[in-house]
Amino acid sequence: MERASKIILLNSKKEFLLFLRDNKLDIPFPGYWDFIGGRIEGDETDLEAIKREINEEIENVNINKIEFLGEIFASDNCSNSIFVGKVDTPLNKIKLNEGQH
Repeated sequence: MERASKIILLNSKKEFLLFLRDNKLDIPFPGYWDFIGGRIEGDETDLEAIKREINEEIENVNINKIEFLGEIFASDNCSNSIFVGKVDTPLNKIKLNEGQH
């Protein structure tokens, strides 16, 4: 079974960040809205994976605290560890490095 980590980034207004996945047929759920995150690589822990994914996928963000919320299973037979992070960066100032722009 595949494993992934995702993070819900919340600001003080309780707004959260989503990105529109690339519309490529070779990725899971092309063209869908999603949280920041991705597959766990090698022997990474779930927390190590989400920190790596944050660094790869977004810029200009300061995450004050990352907490584990739980685990969900997606229809692509993937186990997803879900985290929440509090951000003080305005969501419109965060630069996305992945997804549709």
